[in-house]
Amino acid sequence: MSLATKQMGGIQEGITNRDKDVFITSSATVLTKAMTVADRHLRIITAAAAGEAIVVTLPSVKEARGLIFDIVLVTKDTYNVTIQDKDDDAALSDISLDTSLDYTVLFSNGFEWRELVSEKA
Repeated sequence: MSLATKQMGGIQEGITNRDKDVFITSSATVLTKAMTVADRHLRIITAAAAGEAIVVTLPSVKEARGLIFDIVLVTKDTYNVTIQDKDDDAALSDISLDTSLDYTVLFSNGFEWRELVSEKA
């Protein structure tokens, strides 16, 4: 399994070619990650730093129709993760992941996001 990495405004991102998992390792103060329909498995690892949050924006609910996305906060130090819909196109209430191993699995039916399963402390 090969791993490609790139640096994006405080976010180090790695994408494995085999299973298309996206890993985010953060150490900046406030970070944003705009997901695409290809980013269906997101793993977040936060590092100790003075900061507030990581904001993950889901792809357009219409564009993601029929797809399932899972987002996991693998390890947490100081950051919380907030998951929001793109441009409020599906009126999704923000989802917060604030403890290590919190996760959510979301499904888009083209009109709204449905949370299929989650574990949030």
